[in-house]
Amino acid sequence: APFDFSSLYNVLGDAFGTARPDGAVDRCLVVFGRSRAVPVATGEFTLKKHGSFVLDLIYVHENAAPPVRDVQAVFTALLNLLTHRRSYVMETTRSLEKLKSCLLLMLAHPR
Repeated sequence: APFDFSSLYNVLGDAFGTARPDGAVDRCLVVFGRSRAVPVATGEFTLKKHGSFVLDLIYVHENAAPPVRDVQAVFTALLNLLTHRRSYVMETTRSLEKLKSCLLLMLAHPR
């Protein structure tokens, strides 16, 4: 079954869509771990257009072997739904050490 990101769009819009102080940069990190659910969205993610908002993504997936669905299709759908020009996107298998490494790299990303 597909995973609908519309509710995430709404929550982020409510939290970050209001007027922000000059120079403020808001970051959100999405960790997506559903290898069998291709993400979809029924609405538009308007925060992508804000220069002061950055949405980063870590896709944690199973190895691309049966019965796992197409890992590349899920990754491509995530790229289309969530990322914009300043996003950092990482993917890893379900290795705790690799996930820690991705999280540390995201924390080190200054802007």
